[in-house]
Amino acid sequence: MSRRVCMLLALAGLMFPASLSAADVDAKTALDLFPASTVAYIEVTQPRHVLDTILDHPLTKELEQQPDFARALESPDMQQVREVVKIFEERIGEKWRPAVTKLSGDGVFIGVDLATQGVCVLVRSRDEPLLAKTRDTFIELARQDAADKGNDDPIKEHEYQGVKAYQIEDVYYATLGRWLIITNKARLGQMVIDNALDNSTANLAGEGQFQEAVKNRQGEPTAWAYVDLTVLRATGLAKRALNQKSNNPGVELLAGGILAAVPDAPFVTASVEADAKHIAVSTAIPFDPTKIADSREFYFGPQGAGAAPKLLARKEFIFTLSTYRDFGAMWRRAPDLFDDNVNAKFAEAESGLTTLFSGRSFGDDILGNLQPGLRVVVARQTFGKDDITPAIKLPAVAVVLQLKNPEETARQFKITYQSLVGFLNIAGGQNGLEPLEQDTERIGKITLVSAKYLPPQDAAARQDAAIYFNASPSVAFVGDAFVIGSTRSLALELAKMLEQSGSESEPGVNFEMRINGSTALQALRDNRGQLVAQNMLEKGHGAEEAETEINLLLKIVSAFREMSAKLTTADNVLRFRWEMQLVQPQLFISDSRLRS
Repeated sequence: MSRRVCMLLALAGLMFPASLSAADVDAKTALDLFPASTVAYIEVTQPRHVLDTILDHPLTKELEQQPDFARALESPDMQQVREVVKIFEERIGEKWRPAVTKLSGDGVFIGVDLATQGVCVLVRSRDEPLLAKTRDTFIELARQDAADKGNDDPIKEHEYQGVKAYQIEDVYYATLGRWLIITNKARLGQMVIDNALDNSTANLAGEGQFQEAVKNRQGEPTAWAYVDLTVLRATGLAKRALNQKSNNPGVELLAGGILAAVPDAPFVTASVEADAKHIAVSTAIPFDPTKIADSREFYFGPQGAGAAPKLLARKEFIFTLSTYRDFGAMWRRAPDLFDDNVNAKFAEAESGLTTLFSGRSFGDDILGNLQPGLRVVVARQTFGKDDITPAIKLPAVAVVLQLKNPEETARQFKITYQSLVGFLNIAGGQNGLEPLEQDTERIGKITLVSAKYLPPQDAAARQDAAIYFNASPSVAFVGDAFVIGSTRSLALELAKMLEQSGSESEPGVNFEMRINGSTALQALRDNRGQLVAQNMLEKGHGAEEAETEINLLLKIVSAFREMSAKLTTADNVLRFRWEMQLVQPQLFISDSRLRS
């Protein structure tokens, strides 16, 4: 098939044949038309909103003004696409964007059928005459293109139950009233037509498991999807895959429990919400914590009752995370979870860390004395005019853990910290770094052990200091909380927060994190000069071109107010939700503010 015909086919995804129009057919939903053997279903009920959100966002306008975007539009392939679009617009008498809105305005629906192993796309048009006109234009142009090249007619015509269908290679098209049907299997198309005309085939709307999935649906998402996991369970593929030992501890920590829940789940659903204010993606699967293997109890806790501590958030935070994970239990069950290579590394680490902790077993005595749960905070650092100010300003990072036996374990961690500072001084001295000076303080109920680099003797170097002056490594103990911070100020601030609030958990929440877009933007702007210089060095750009690229990066970040993610286990449903809140267009950052 010629390149031009392929482009016509791609453009015509909303524009095809029909011969029957009836009010009763138009009144049916996609669930009435898809057969009950549909194992995957996706719906986008308001495609126009998706199109408007993408094309009208100020960030899209910014990208359109970039030189690389302009060059892409001038490429031969894009020129040909634009030519085809122009021809269609002239023939149908509509610009492409309003035409797409009319042709797909009442929804786009996709189904994957197990019985025929076929895929079917249903598009519900708002304008039946425009659909017919588009159909005629497509057929005319496709046949004209083939004739111009001396090729045979690329379109074959068929008829089923009085409905005319068209075939182009392995793809079939037909329309019933305002419904457009596109499928790669003729039998699947016939089943859809049967349901449209006489309901002779059992449909998806009446399928019991699908109805259960619909009941768990929340809100009015922009797009919603359902996948029947029956086949996956029947074949045992998931069980066999997950019974294989992992070679990646990071993946196990992040998603091991989720993967363990999939083989027993009857289905999974997903939804997307998108508008000018936010974008969100959610997934859900039925969840029975009693069926999760003992080896992954570290992920959800006994009987799935483990709960993450409450998030810690402060004014200048960039990133904050809280999760339930029992690291001691994971370390003990490593032989059941990981392959031989990973377990060999665990054994090597155990040996080295046991030495570091003065002969105490790292798995049993150290991790075993930590309560399940982990919190992480990343915060922007600010420097006063009299402070030692690094040329590159890095965020401060802190980790918060809870101790089972605070009095005994805290002493061991304090000694280990002092040993590490001594080691850093020896290693740093060999590389010309200033030494770290230790200090121990008692502030209320808080014990704070900190270290800071001695200031440079040259006063000028204090305002353009080396990168390691971002750090003043510290540990703090308050109640059963243990804070490890890259800076004294962050460790102390979090310890004070914990002194007031304690270590409360969040029932039903397994994992939660947030990223503050405005603070992340400020942290990048703190280092704008360094970013420009690095761009010039790595890419060979001039100053103006480098500034343009860095400004675009900052504008992209400025479009996001906050990003969050949450994994919950309530009501026997395992839900994961990722959300990005967007800055309103009128607040989108200007070029002048990028430099301020």
